[in-house]
Amino acid sequence: MALDLALALETAEIGAFELDVNTGHVRWSDAARDLLWLDDHEADLETLMQRIHPRDSDRVRYAVMQAIFEASPLATQFRLTPPRGPTILVELRARVTCDAAGRPKRLLGVCLEAAALQAA
Repeated sequence: MALDLALALETAEIGAFELDVNTGHVRWSDAARDLLWLDDHEADLETLMQRIHPRDSDRVRYAVMQAIFEASPLATQFRLTPPRGPTILVELRARVTCDAAGRPKRLLGVCLEAAALQAA
């Protein structure tokens, strides 16, 4: 099943990520890394925030933090300003998983170019 899911995400050009909320460590899929113009699989959340359009970054940061603290679903769009090329609109959706005590543990999500979502 994991291989099928990876193939489906790749085919749909959907990136995936996993944020450890305790350490801040983020693992990015190849598709997420490519879409978000991240240099490596170990880029942290701050690296992404630097790529987000200045008018969107505070809103996105708040939405991520709110999702983590409330253990609630996250759905947001933002403009991404890559180092080369035009600004793109990115859709980001995620869910928080909690440990046995109910404390947020991980933020698991997907991202894709919003134009691709609208064309579907």
